[in-house]
Amino acid sequence: MNPMFDFNANEISMIQLALFQVARATQETIGHGVEAPDNFVETLESVINKLNLVIEARIENDNQFESITQSLTDVKQSLQQIVNNPDTPINEYN
Repeated sequence: MNPMFDFNANEISMIQLALFQVARATQETIGHGVEAPDNFVETLESVINKLNLVIEARIENDNQFESITQSLTDVKQSLQQIVNNPDTPINEYN
């Protein structure tokens, strides 16, 4: 299976929430003069950016899937009309 789809929407939301909280806590800690471990902020930003790319790809994929299923529904409805009424003229739209 494509690893991009191993997580469901709720799991991705949970990961986003956790990363947001880590980023927020890190900002507050740095704001109080505590230094983050070496490369921590950069790594956190990289993880968040990559997760956002996965989310964008999932949304695009879901939109494409929805478009395909809608097209198939339209085809099914047109086919059913032809089956129900064989005398229906057939053109490029049905």
